[in-house]
Amino acid sequence: VDVGAKINRLQLISSGLQPGESVVLEGVQKLKNGMTIKPLPSTFEEIAKPSPAQHSGV
Repeated sequence: VDVGAKINRLQLISSGLQPGESVVLEGVQKLKNGMTIKPLPSTFEEIAKPSPAQHSGV
């Protein structure tokens, strides 16, 4: 994929995904080539909500 601008906690994927394809949002450092994963669906609202640090003003 081609990664674009970062907006708050979100990183824009500008190209490289086809409809129905997914990306890993968490745990990327644990992935190994050829590994089978079980995706857990997320909504944009879940992903876009501010982190706890943003709520506390830290």
